[in-house]
Amino acid sequence: MGRKVTGYVGRRTGEDKDRQLTLDLLVNSSVQGLVATGPRLGCRVLRLGGTSEDAEVAIIGKRCAQVAGFNVHANVCVSAKDRVGLEHLCRHG
Repeated sequence: MGRKVTGYVGRRTGEDKDRQLTLDLLVNSSVQGLVATGPRLGCRVLRLGGTSEDAEVAIIGKRCAQVAGFNVHANVCVSAKDRVGLEHLCRHG
């Protein structure tokens, strides 16, 4: 997880249960295309190019969704020091 997200979650929550709820909120907002924090909370994310507004979104599983024919799977964690793993992840993208 990125440093900014980790820092945000750490500042906003104290207990592990609260952290997980915050992360779940961020993930769900992301999959739905909604702003998760700040003054635009709940608004649709501005998208430049890409899919039409009526693109079908299917939540397949935890951190996994299908949007406009693309499968987005975000349940992979690779250490910053795992160069082979990072290269594999980048090539996959």
